[in-house]
Amino acid sequence: MEIATGLVGLALTALAIILGYIWRTNGRYIRALEEGRRIMMEEHKTMMEGQGEERRIMMEGHKTIME
Repeated sequence: MEIATGLVGLALTALAIILGYIWRTNGRYIRALEEGRRIMMEEHKTMMEGQGEERRIMMEGHKTIME
Protein backbone atom coordinates (compact mmCIF):
# COMPACT_ATOMS: atom_id res chain seq x y z
CA MET A 1 0.00 0.00 0.00
CA GLU A 2 2.83 2.39 0.80
CA ILE A 3 4.37 1.72 -2.60
CA ALA A 4 1.05 2.49 -4.33
CA THR A 5 0.73 5.75 -2.38
CA GLY A 6 4.28 6.68 -3.37
CA LEU A 7 3.56 5.92 -7.03
CA VAL A 8 0.38 8.01 -6.95
CA GLY A 9 2.35 10.88 -5.40
CA LEU A 10 5.04 10.51 -8.05
CA ALA A 11 2.42 10.48 -10.82
CA LEU A 12 0.74 13.58 -9.39
CA THR A 13 4.10 15.34 -9.18
CA ALA A 14 4.86 14.48 -12.80
CA LEU A 15 1.41 15.70 -13.83
CA ALA A 16 1.91 18.97 -11.95
CA ILE A 17 5.26 19.52 -13.68
CA ILE A 18 3.74 18.83 -17.10
CA LEU A 19 0.75 21.11 -16.46
CA GLY A 20 3.06 23.86 -15.17
CA TYR A 21 5.14 23.63 -18.33
CA ILE A 22 2.02 23.79 -20.51
CA TRP A 23 0.72 26.79 -18.53
CA ARG A 24 4.01 28.65 -18.89
CA THR A 25 4.38 27.85 -22.58
CA ASN A 26 0.79 28.89 -23.26
CA GLY A 27 1.49 32.25 -21.61
CA ARG A 28 4.47 32.79 -23.89
CA TYR A 29 2.44 31.98 -26.97
CA ILE A 30 -0.37 34.32 -25.90
CA ARG A 31 2.11 37.17 -25.37
CA ALA A 32 3.68 36.53 -28.78
CA LEU A 33 0.25 36.48 -30.44
CA GLU A 34 -0.77 39.71 -28.72
CA GLU A 35 2.46 41.39 -29.84
CA GLY A 36 1.86 40.22 -33.42
CA ARG A 37 -1.73 41.48 -33.30
CA ARG A 38 -0.58 44.86 -31.99
CA ILE A 39 1.96 45.20 -34.80
CA MET A 40 -0.64 44.21 -37.39
CA MET A 41 -3.08 46.82 -36.07
CA GLU A 42 -0.40 49.53 -36.23
CA GLU A 43 0.44 48.55 -39.82
CA HIS A 44 -3.26 48.53 -40.71
CA LYS A 45 -3.70 52.01 -39.26
CA THR A 46 -0.68 53.27 -41.23
CA MET A 47 -2.04 51.69 -44.41
CA MET A 48 -5.48 53.27 -43.92
CA GLU A 49 -3.91 56.69 -43.34
CA GLY A 50 -1.88 56.27 -46.53
CA GLN A 51 -4.96 55.30 -48.50
CA GLY A 52 -6.77 58.38 -47.20
CA GLU A 53 -3.89 60.57 -48.35
CA GLU A 54 -3.89 58.89 -51.79
CA ARG A 55 -7.65 59.41 -52.06
CA ARG A 56 -7.27 63.10 -51.18
CA ILE A 57 -4.54 63.57 -53.81
CA MET A 58 -6.63 61.80 -56.45
CA MET A 59 -9.66 63.97 -55.66
CA GLU A 60 -7.54 67.12 -55.96
CA GLY A 61 -6.22 65.89 -59.31
CA HIS A 62 -9.75 65.11 -60.46
CA LYS A 63 -10.94 68.60 -59.47
CA THR A 64 -8.02 70.14 -61.37
CA ILE A 65 -8.91 68.14 -64.49
CA MET A 66 -12.59 69.06 -64.24
CA GLU A 67 -11.82 72.80 -64.04
